[in-house]
Amino acid sequence: MGRLGGAAQAAPHVGVLALSPAGTGQAHVARPAGWPLLEELTRAGVRMLDRPAAGASWATCGWEELAGLEPDVILRDIRANATPDAQLADVAAWRRMSRRAQVLSWNPELPFTADAVASFLDAVADALHRAATP
Repeated sequence: MGRLGGAAQAAPHVGVLALSPAGTGQAHVARPAGWPLLEELTRAGVRMLDRPAAGASWATCGWEELAGLEPDVILRDIRANATPDAQLADVAAWRRMSRRAQVLSWNPELPFTADAVASFLDAVADALHRAATP
């Protein structure tokens, strides 16, 4: 089953949301089937949060809608085109989300080296363990 699968099995209630901030009014939600590493999380049993919307790789949603998903773990896009945290400081929904959830750095274009992938999967497994432990 592996470490990630074990963590997912121990935390079936923990919701993980992958997103790319796109300004103060919206964010792009990563569709799990559109990104190989997110697909790997899904296959391992991680409960990935998504919104029904158009788009194969991304769905654009307002911050309040995303806050309503109540993620426990947020995979936050850290690429240069994603809105920086400083610009999100006045977005009430983002503040609520980031206080409630663990926010992990995520690069959707992560180099697919064995070390990089293992590090990402381990970070998610650790976050699931923390979220499942009161």
